[in-house]
Amino acid sequence: MTSPRSQLVELIEQGAIPVEKIGDALIATNITPDGKAWRLFIDRLLLWLGSLALAFAVMFFIAYNWNDIGRFAKFGMVEGCIVLAIVAYCRFADHSTAGKVALFVATICLGVLLALYGQTYQTGADPWQLFFTWALLMLPWALISRFAALWIVWIMLINTSIVLYYQTFRGMFWFMAGSETGMLWPLFVFNTLLLAAWEFLTATWPWRVMGR
Repeated sequence: MTSPRSQLVELIEQGAIPVEKIGDALIATNITPDGKAWRLFIDRLLLWLGSLALAFAVMFFIAYNWNDIGRFAKFGMVEGCIVLAIVAYCRFADHSTAGKVALFVATICLGVLLALYGQTYQTGADPWQLFFTWALLMLPWALISRFAALWIVWIMLINTSIVLYYQTFRGMFWFMAGSETGMLWPLFVFNTLLLAAWEFLTATWPWRVMGR
């Protein structure tokens, strides 16, 4: 089904609505946002910006004071942020926006924790392993929340892992080794399979993959 906005645009393009009546049509169809819609938009925008600012503030604070803070204090700050974000998600589970924002912040802090662990103990792991582990650990949160933003982050992490893996080993499997352009093939295959799986799941079990 097309949206009211698309239907209105189609009617305008067909000439069914005169130009001088477009403003009245927008008001009649409630497409133009009113004061309540703007307040809701600003409220959610500030919630997102404030939450992300807190998450990145912790990361930059640790980076700036790296030599002045002990390793246990660093881990404690990041892990504390993750715990608080999970508690906030459980607390605001019925409030979809606040709960999902909290889980998104926890996902960002999880990546910071993995980077902090690798930098502190110098594990010697390849860069692709960091992003792949991050994607693996955050997958349950993406499945639970059914939040599009988390799925986008997960897809970006997997794509980054594929690129870094290819660059590290100069290829991927015996039939994908060689030039830099060959790196596009595993990305194409992965994203194509992911799109096919998404279309199948949304058509079969939409309530399992789409949020409220």
